[in-house]
Amino acid sequence: MIKNAKVEALHVIDVAFRNGLIYAASDHLYIFDPSDMSLVNKIDISEAGWLVRNAFQETADGRLLLVTEKMLYTVEKDGLKKLAPAEKRITSAGPVIDGRLYFIHDLTNVGSVELP
Repeated sequence: MIKNAKVEALHVIDVAFRNGLIYAASDHLYIFDPSDMSLVNKIDISEAGWLVRNAFQETADGRLLLVTEKMLYTVEKDGLKKLAPAEKRITSAGPVIDGRLYFIHDLTNVGSVELP
């Protein structure tokens, strides 16, 4: 049987599992308890611009990142921590390699940034 949780959003871009919780990203970050799909928290991230493809990325040290076109966040158990503003308009997030996040910016350029 499918367990379901409806979010009040135009569309959800990405979903991740961390800290025993489900994180669903749209114009808000929705945090759900997977045991009953109850909403634990809802955080407005619309000020950070659109979410990007592959918005959740994992680092080698175990952090979960959330990438928007204007901001990089670290996903914490109860919310988000701003990590760094995006210097370019990110359109797709990519892998984290040797402490650098790789991404597509302005639709046609590959870039990277060192993570703090």
